[in-house]
Amino acid sequence: MRYIEYDPIFRKLEEKLNDAEYITFSTAVHNKVTARTVSHVNSGLDVMFLTRSVSEKTQQLKLNPYVALALPTIQIEAVARICGSPQKESNSMFSLLYKEKFPRYYSYLATKHDAVVIKCEPRKITLYTYEDNHPFRYILEVDQKIAYKLEE
Repeated sequence: MRYIEYDPIFRKLEEKLNDAEYITFSTAVHNKVTARTVSHVNSGLDVMFLTRSVSEKTQQLKLNPYVALALPTIQIEAVARICGSPQKESNSMFSLLYKEKFPRYYSYLATKHDAVVIKCEPRKITLYTYEDNHPFRYILEVDQKIAYKLEE
């Protein structure tokens, strides 16, 4: 393990999250793991999306807020919060970002009486990559703001 600068990896991951339209979101409750694709936006490394309060994922989050998210070559361990209606003042930044990126989804889903914003706050992010034909993992420990590189 070799410690590396946090900010360059943070920015690289933030850019990859910004560029992705969809992300795989996984929950686990009562020994059952469920994964689905969601359309998301992000603020820094926080991942946010819109769903309904009656959805399976929302019900599972009420029982277990620990989640995983994935993009190609990226694995994210996070804690998710149900942040309420997209119409709430505290969700205004989310609404602006989501409306810009997914105008059709937003106009359809945000107007539902049971629409909720889910915010996933990463704790650990792993980026799998190659350099000079050698596999590496870059690890970000988000709470501690440390980054390191592991050879495979």
